[in-house]
Formats: sequence, structure tokens, C-alpha cells
Amino acid sequence: MGEYAGSQPFVVDRQSRGSDTMSTHALMRAGVLQLERWSLLKRLQSEGTPPIGITTFHYGPETVPVAIKPEHGVQHLYAPRRTVLDRILVDAAEEGGAILFFDEADALFGKRSEVKDSHDRYANIEINYLLQRMEAYRGLAVLATNRKGDLDPAFMRRVRFVVNFPFPDNALRAEIWRRIFPASTPLDHLDVGKLSRLKVAGGNIRNIALNAAFLAAAAGETVGMSHLFSAAKSECAKIEKPVSEAEIGGWL
Repeated sequence: MGEYAGSQPFVVDRQSRGSDTMSTHALMRAGVLQLERWSLLKRLQSEGTPPIGITTFHYGPETVPVAIKPEHGVQHLYAPRRTVLDRILVDAAEEGGAILFFDEADALFGKRSEVKDSHDRYANIEINYLLQRMEAYRGLAVLATNRKGDLDPAFMRRVRFVVNFPFPDNALRAEIWRRIFPASTPLDHLDVGKLSRLKVAGGNIRNIALNAAFLAAAAGETVGMSHLFSAAKSECAKIEKPVSEAEIGGWL
């Protein structure tokens, strides 16, 4: 606390959220630059979004205005309504033939619930809006989830293809291990047959390989079975997976 003694931090005054929340996409300077690169900033301005040249911080009864300094080609910041920005982005994606990718789609396309309060009503309105947009969108949209059962059935009716990625068996794990390291990675006689006995998913294999590479680099060595052994033990402990001798026996 000593280094902060005598400092007076500013606290941003937060108002209660309305039904049409402010988007944070374009509040950051990088966001404004990206909109400019995509030729969407003028479209945002034409929707009536005012430029922000001064922001205000509140510290108790004191109000402190702070001017936004022009930097990196950005003269002003913008805080568009989310409904405005979302519509502009989706329309631009459709016009440009972009692929929309929704990772962890169950969080966004979840099942509608029984309305018990205003929060439920607002959440259902959002899902209804997404259903309409999905119905009207002429481009390609990809939804990824490991909780398919949590998706709203109405979304599933609008999905043309469902691709299942099963848990990899021994042969698939061996193929993942063969391809997990870039060709330029210095390797020390890795035994793919032994590595593939560890029953983990592809994402965990990636983590093990990456952590093993860091361990080897820190020791100034090539990536070997000992580094993969240590990385595998750490990864399995992280995901609370018991490791049997049959899976990692003979790695060292």
C-alpha cells in the first residue's frame, strides 16, 4: 500500500442499465480504428451516434472533465447503442460475405425461459431477435458448443448441418500428437504410441505440448518425453483427471 499512499483514485459514476445498453465495442481507441478500417465509422455516424471529445469522472462531489486527446488517427471516441452497432456489424458481414463464428454458442443461443421478471423478459426478447437475424442472414454462420442440449430448439431447427467432434480415441490422439508441434520445433525422440495412451482431448494435448515446449526452452533442451511427462501431470491435475500407470507408464 505504501506506493499508493496519498493517491486519490477516480471512480466512474455508474448509472443503472436500461433496456438498451451502451456498447463497449467502440469506446476503445482500437475499436474506432477498426471501424474506420472496415469503412463502418461513417455509417455509425450517419446513424446519429455523436462523437465523444470529453469524458467526465466523478470523485465524490467533485466532477473532473477529461479531454480525449487525438492519437493514432482517432479524433474522437464513440459510444453507439448496442442495437445500432450490432445491426451495422451484421449487415456489413452479410454484405461482405463474411463467416460469422460464435464460440461457446450455448451462452448466446440458450433456451428461452419462463418469464418471471424483467430480466427473463429481456433475455427472451434478445433470443427472439437472434432467431430473426439467423433466419434472415444469407451468409454462413458457424456455432460451436460442447453443450448442444442447452441450445434453444428453435435455433436447432434453423441449423442445416450438425458436425459432431467425438472424444478422440487412441488412433486420433496419436495423429494429434504427430501434428501438434511445428516442424521447426527441436524434438528428442518422442514416442507417439506412448503419448496417445493418455486419454485427454485435443485441447489438453495442445496445452501439454505448449507447456512442455516452455519447460524445454527454460532448460535449454530439446522437447523430450520428460518435459511432456511433467506437463501432462500438471495438465491432468488442473482438470482433476486421475492418471493411471497404464496411461503414462514408460514415458520416462
